[in-house]
Amino acid sequence: TIKLPAMEEREIRVALESQLEENVPLSALEAVFDYEVIPEIYKNGHLDVSLAAAPKNFAESYAEVFQKAGFQPVVFDLESRALVRSLVAHGDNSCQMIINFGATATNFVIAVGGRARFAAVIKAAGRMLDQAIAKAFSVDLPEAEKIKKEKNTLGLAENDELFTALLPVVSAVADEVCRHISYWESHQDEHGGPRSKIEKVVLTGGDANLNGLVDYFSHRIGLPVEYGNVWTNVFSLNHYLPEISFKDSLRYAVALGLFLYED
Repeated sequence: TIKLPAMEEREIRVALESQLEENVPLSALEAVFDYEVIPEIYKNGHLDVSLAAAPKNFAESYAEVFQKAGFQPVVFDLESRALVRSLVAHGDNSCQMIINFGATATNFVIAVGGRARFAAVIKAAGRMLDQAIAKAFSVDLPEAEKIKKEKNTLGLAENDELFTALLPVVSAVADEVCRHISYWESHQDEHGGPRSKIEKVVLTGGDANLNGLVDYFSHRIGLPVEYGNVWTNVFSLNHYLPEISFKDSLRYAVALGLFLYED
């Protein structure tokens, strides 16, 4: 989040470009960036904007892939912003952490008032669960993934061997969650005031489906933990039930967030 002097909307991009290197390790020539104005935050004549930036060559490599495949890309966005767009209901002004437990990485996003305000990523993820199972049960990775899906549990007595195998990875994720929450809550906001306290943790991602994971994280973190509803801003489950299960839908939080992008 960047604090700017109060200015007209048309002036914001130029102002951000001039001070980009102060906030991200990229020059304006090396980066592509976009921003969202954070509404209702005008303090002492200042304006807050949420800045998203990426290396230009990285972004262009994605565009090139689509163009060579015969598609015309319309927009690219960061995973963190897509997650918030799909999982935080319109009008929800609470402070919450989203954990996207994927196959190759786990993303943490702290959202306040429906805007991504902080994001981080670690490599402890679903593939490491597979590797841990493969080592513990002396099987190859495809078989390890099969065991994970079939037993699909964390902490039940009849699966103690599986619990022992998975615990180091799951514990590493929980440690990172606690560290990022502590960092967020112990630092002041852009105006020198206390930051909002995180009220809950929302789990999503294809590898968030382990039974017992919500209870384990809740115990370790000391906050309410729940699975995210990826359909929150698409339709009401009271009026329509999609053809895929709720747990399967957790894989599509980012995709639905991109679908909900508004220029």
